Amino acid sequence: MSHSIKFSEECVSRESCQSENCFSFVNHCGEIMNCGDQIHDNYECELSERELIEYRINRTNLIIDFYDPTTDGDWAWVSGNIGPHGNKYMTLSVPKVTDSWYLTAFTVSPYHGFSLIEPVIQYDSTRPFLMTMDAPSVIRRGEQVGIQTILANNTPKDIFATVVLHSSTDYVFVKLGTTDGNVDEGKILLLGGEHHHFVWIPAGGQLEVRIAVKPIIEQGSFEVKISGITQIRSDTGSVEINVIPEGAQIGKHTSLVVDLKNRATVLKFLNIWVEESPLNPRDPMRKYIYGSPTAHVTLYGDVFGPIFPSIPVTMNDLIGKQGQGTADRLFDLSVNIWSLHYLRLTNQLNKSVARQVFVQLNKIFAHVMRRFEVNDTTNSGSFRMWDNSQPNIWLSAWALQVFMHGTFQDWENYFIVENKILSGVTSWLIRNQNLDGTFGELSDSYQRHPLNKKMQDKVTNTNGPFNVTLTAHVTIGLHLVIPHLDGKLKLEANLAKYRAIMYLEKHLNEVNDPYEVALLTYVLTLVDSSEKDAAFNRLYSRRIEDGRYVATCSSNSYRYNYRYRLTYLLVTTMALMTFSWFSLLVSWTYPNQWNNL
Repeated sequence: MSHSIKFSEECVSRESCQSENCFSFVNHCGEIMNCGDQIHDNYECELSERELIEYRINRTNLIIDFYDPTTDGDWAWVSGNIGPHGNKYMTLSVPKVTDSWYLTAFTVSPYHGFSLIEPVIQYDSTRPFLMTMDAPSVIRRGEQVGIQTILANNTPKDIFATVVLHSSTDYVFVKLGTTDGNVDEGKILLLGGEHHHFVWIPAGGQLEVRIAVKPIIEQGSFEVKISGITQIRSDTGSVEINVIPEGAQIGKHTSLVVDLKNRATVLKFLNIWVEESPLNPRDPMRKYIYGSPTAHVTLYGDVFGPIFPSIPVTMNDLIGKQGQGTADRLFDLSVNIWSLHYLRLTNQLNKSVARQVFVQLNKIFAHVMRRFEVNDTTNSGSFRMWDNSQPNIWLSAWALQVFMHGTFQDWENYFIVENKILSGVTSWLIRNQNLDGTFGELSDSYQRHPLNKKMQDKVTNTNGPFNVTLTAHVTIGLHLVIPHLDGKLKLEANLAKYRAIMYLEKHLNEVNDPYEVALLTYVLTLVDSSEKDAAFNRLYSRRIEDGRYVATCSSNSYRYNYRYRLTYLLVTTMALMTFSWFSLLVSWTYPNQWNNL
């Protein structure tokens, strides 16, 4: 009480905080927090546009904790038709959680209208005894696995419990230690059959019991079943674990074209990348472990590849890799967008699939926008690879291209990128254009080690072009976004695009790398440059013809060097989008596509 009196005397003619300290009313809604709780002096203040955007990006949605089907949050949300007898009984499975629930019900009738029961029913899902299980879903062959079992006693007295590991022909129990209870790694026993473990659980407490098992099967899935038995009640649970082979994945593939127009084709042999024997002469090391190789085959009849093997299509589905960076999420976003475009152009798009894809597209888009800069005045409109990394020119330009490909009038009710975002990215790119018309990374680390290795110029002399590939890459984004801009920004974007094209035309004859030549040819053709014919001749002179096959590479190494094969495939694909000799180029591109890498 004395503290409150002293506190009020110090805050005469000033505003007092709820916790401690006081402040002048002229500092109300200021940027400086005068109160210890950091709330009271900014109470009832309007948020700025920047603060509102940051709040919407970083806020936490608590509704998913209550209504997420994966966590049994909507277990009581059911519906049904009431027959003429006037009642209906429903049996629901209550999730294994210790919580209180408030249940209500309503009916809709064409004769009686809308009715709601009252009062609300309170239900407690607390059980006197509860057991939950947790275990990894995937393990390697030869590994042991520990099953984490949690026993909960919600009664006011200690109880005695028996944990039972059920017998199975798929796994055995791993016994650690001796009869006196001490763990000894040198005395590990593998025992089959059913095993019992006796424990005491304190009143209102929980106890963790770890049970180790070793699978007997070499590959495949097996189920571990465990029961908890007390004097009050019993509980049983099970977990399914998948055993996969040992070793690392080989990210290589074999592609071939099968002609099924007139007759069936029998393929007896395939050129695979794994050798027949893992043995090395006079070497104790082995190339791989017997029984570990596994593979899968994909058969499809379109030039695009398998459409939506899963929803959404991810990097893991296509190339067997996983990532959490902004570029990885842009890859997922672009793959799903182009898959939708392909289904639309081939008249195969149906609403059921489209709706599922659009829901996932918005989630992926939210992941991408998580690293969109809106607070920093200097870098507003840029994208970052990671939370603490520097803004990246290539990443921002690529995001602009993907957003433009995803902007389609028929999809605006399901997926849309606001013009405010497009204008922000465009404005930031224009502000960072060099005086000579080029675009270069802002940080030295990105210049030495770009996120996309193909953006690094392959120049052998100091008089050669600089940032040619990155400038061409940004030019594509500017060309796509200009029709969607208006006002002064549209004029500035056209000027930036013109300066970049002038620079690319000036250094066209100094570029010799196949990728750079193909990229410049594609860009100059896309913008209808006067030098597009000269660029076409330079790329056409670098073609390789082998019978009916044509590729645009620097040498025949595309047949033998897998490291550069994807780059050469990209070069040929760019030429395919640019040149008129489609029938020749597709002969090489079709059997070498990397959808199933």
